[in-house]
Amino acid sequence: MDVPLPALAALERTPIAAAPLPARATAGLDGTSESAAFWKVGDRILGLYEVLEVFTAGGMGLVYRVHHLGWGVDLAVKSPRLDLPGGDAIRESFLREARLWVSLGVHPYVCTCHYVRTLDGIPRAFAEFVDGGSLHDWIEDGRLYSGGHRAALARILDIAAQVAWGVAHAHERGVVHQDLKPANVLLDQGPGKVVG
Repeated sequence: MDVPLPALAALERTPIAAAPLPARATAGLDGTSESAAFWKVGDRILGLYEVLEVFTAGGMGLVYRVHHLGWGVDLAVKSPRLDLPGGDAIRESFLREARLWVSLGVHPYVCTCHYVRTLDGIPRAFAEFVDGGSLHDWIEDGRLYSGGHRAALARILDIAAQVAWGVAHAHERGVVHQDLKPANVLLDQGPGKVVG
């Protein structure tokens, strides 16, 4: 049975409308390249990443879908919104959480955070991109319950078991998610993934 597999994430997949973003500040690996504090679709960052989509991540951050030009894969790039009050505290909290996420390593039910990199003074977590929508989306639009009672029950139990395995992996490493909810469980057709 092909059942979508979950990934836990503190990412809400709400695309941002094509509203103007704040002015760009540039600084690259050598201090002269093309990275930007706020990215927009079509931007090329450091010659390594092409921005494909921009999403919200709650009210405190942004998530970008980028294509890693060297690896040939899409990544999710999560960054805090430092333009909000308490920017320095937000930055430090984000860095702590992102480093914990990286420390979870590779696991079949954990969304891998490959690395954290600071660009333009903004820490950014570069993670595996999971493209299937959130459990919240699947509940709201009825996909979770499709195929009749038996299929829906099998799907729900499978997702619950995978979430439990991912959370157990994090707990074994001393990491507690702290915001586990349907909007933070991302679904995919491949192996399930957990984000710390």
